[in-house]
Amino acid sequence: MQQLDPPILQSAGKIPALSQRKHSRASLAKVDHGLSADPGSRPFRSRFQDQHEEIGRGQTGRQVADQICHVASDTGESRVNGPNVQSNTHSVSEAGYTGHKILARLNRQEHSLEIGTRPGQAKTRGRIAPKEYPNTRRSLSEPETAVLLTILYSDLFDYPLTVDQVSQYLCLTEATPAQVDEAVSALVPETLSREGDQVCWDGREEIFELRSRREGRARHRLGLAKRYAAWLRWVPFLRMVALSGSQAAGNAQQDSDLDFFILTEPKRLWIVQLCAGLLRHFGSWKLGISICPNFFLTLDSLTLTEQDLYMAREIAQVQPLEGRAGYCDFLEANGWVRGILPNLDLSARASATPELVRSKLAARLEKILSGFAGDMLDRLIHGGLLAYYRLRLAGRGWSLREIRNWYTIRHQKVMHGGYGPVVMARFRQSVERRLGGPIPAQWLDRLGASRTSQASPDPEFVNLMHDRYGGSH
Repeated sequence: MQQLDPPILQSAGKIPALSQRKHSRASLAKVDHGLSADPGSRPFRSRFQDQHEEIGRGQTGRQVADQICHVASDTGESRVNGPNVQSNTHSVSEAGYTGHKILARLNRQEHSLEIGTRPGQAKTRGRIAPKEYPNTRRSLSEPETAVLLTILYSDLFDYPLTVDQVSQYLCLTEATPAQVDEAVSALVPETLSREGDQVCWDGREEIFELRSRREGRARHRLGLAKRYAAWLRWVPFLRMVALSGSQAAGNAQQDSDLDFFILTEPKRLWIVQLCAGLLRHFGSWKLGISICPNFFLTLDSLTLTEQDLYMAREIAQVQPLEGRAGYCDFLEANGWVRGILPNLDLSARASATPELVRSKLAARLEKILSGFAGDMLDRLIHGGLLAYYRLRLAGRGWSLREIRNWYTIRHQKVMHGGYGPVVMARFRQSVERRLGGPIPAQWLDRLGASRTSQASPDPEFVNLMHDRYGGSH
């Protein structure tokens, strides 16, 4: 068993109990470090990964701390990890954090609890640090460059791709599956790592197992998402419902929401939004998972203005549940995606999407609200919800004008682009750090990842991205 260095042991194990919330972030970091400080210790990691997803529901931070320490001591880790975990998790719980808050923080380093660092590899904040791009003596072919960009993007989300997915999501270059497989094979010895049909950046092999667990979780939750989509058949003027975000990508974490993307009839978006929001609260209670319909478009405003790699990949990963006609119209309106992902082919997914089946109640309500009365009701709901959001979001420093820009009569989008600007900024930094030499600047500009093309990331989503996927990329 690896032993902790004395400075680490001292800093991690001698933390007095904290009662002030302002000190709790530092203490949370110590919990993270205490749990991942001995990455070679498989018994503790395996026991913890088996149990940490079940504990924390409705429990206090103190109860979660006790269970974590029990796992540590039960696996023989009490003399190394146990004191670190105990003093620091209890400090966090005394600072007012619930069990769910502690576990959400630990989830950020989920894979560091699963697989330890291999001998000779560097660690960064409890994660395996990927190797930088090697100084090869040969020049990269265009497919090889595109393969590296494609895998680097997915690496931001701790997600390895299959070779078929690399081909499907290949950046800026049209290539056959055989050419992509040849490019991957040429890069595997020096830059990429391959396990079966999956590939990732060399030194990031721990995410192979992470993908398997998260895909299993996403498959289980797909049934819950379909139940919510079935309830939406009662909502008038709805034309398509689809899964989006990490659930659609098959990369669902334990505390991930079920995000939904919805299309509506023109001038009826806010009627649909209100109904979907009410069903959201019922569904979250009934299904036991947070439901978040957070992206709405009307059928006369389907073309997205945010045209970069992030949005292209989001569109590529969306899982339509019902509403084939609306989904096909959306894809046609956003043909710009093929300029970024030229190999992308979603025709099979579109063909497999069932048409939306409306309930009799929804059809009757559409007849009643088809004219002026429906126009006025939609505007009234829009104005009321804007006032509500202004109060709800006041603490984040967002003005009414900013809210109006993102919550218009034709769309409701995530404020300030959500994760988009954050992801693109981190992608550019990753490319500059690992591939800065071989990548032409115009490629980054076409992907929306150049410095001049990027919007300013919102601090709220910077913090969320850091908590979910760490800050070592």
